[in-house]
Amino acid sequence: MTKNDSKVTAQQMIDYLRQHPDFFVERTELLSRLNLHGGPKTSGKTTSLGQRQIVILREQITALEEQLRQLSSVASNNEHLLNRWHDLTLGLFSATEVSDFFDLLDQRLRQDFNADAVRISLKAGQHLDKELLEVAHVCEAQANEEKLLNELIGLKAPHCGRLTQAKKTLLFSPQDKIGSAAIVPLHKQGVLAIGSQDETRFEPGMGVLFLELLGKTISWRLQQHMLSLRKRA
Repeated sequence: MTKNDSKVTAQQMIDYLRQHPDFFVERTELLSRLNLHGGPKTSGKTTSLGQRQIVILREQITALEEQLRQLSSVASNNEHLLNRWHDLTLGLFSATEVSDFFDLLDQRLRQDFNADAVRISLKAGQHLDKELLEVAHVCEAQANEEKLLNELIGLKAPHCGRLTQAKKTLLFSPQDKIGSAAIVPLHKQGVLAIGSQDETRFEPGMGVLFLELLGKTISWRLQQHMLSLRKRA
């Protein structure tokens, strides 16, 4: 800005003050003449710049405190969940037989994570053995189910929420009353479905870190089982 400037736009003034934040340091007399509308908290009354700055700072502090509270809550929940995850994996890795592994998985998900139904649907053509398919909640997809199963396997991350009737038919038994579910892709092998009668138990946007880790563990166990079968052949 120069003395010859006939007009100064609001944006120019904003830009100048941003570049010279100490402009009022030696011009304190101007501060006493500045008044702003205080916003909704001051019921339309005018307030000094200093008062308005205090109000803004308090609002910012309140917002930061709320963010900190939320982050602390998330961290606490994650720590609790990871501890439960650690206990679960220790139990699963203690199972030497594949049938014991999946029986224990079903039991722990129902008891510790409030699942009402657990089902693993595997792609056909993987030379699945009798031992694996005799597990009550493990099944091999039928020919007419392959297209939908491949779509679910192709998910980049676990999916939570309500299911279409077609997905319920594929993933769960007819007697299961599923209000919401979590679908976990198992690499290229199949999917894990965890169902609940509660429509709000699994919702879009909920954290899926635990489900991702669980999916990797199950995929690894299936791969080890398939490798063992090939070695025996």
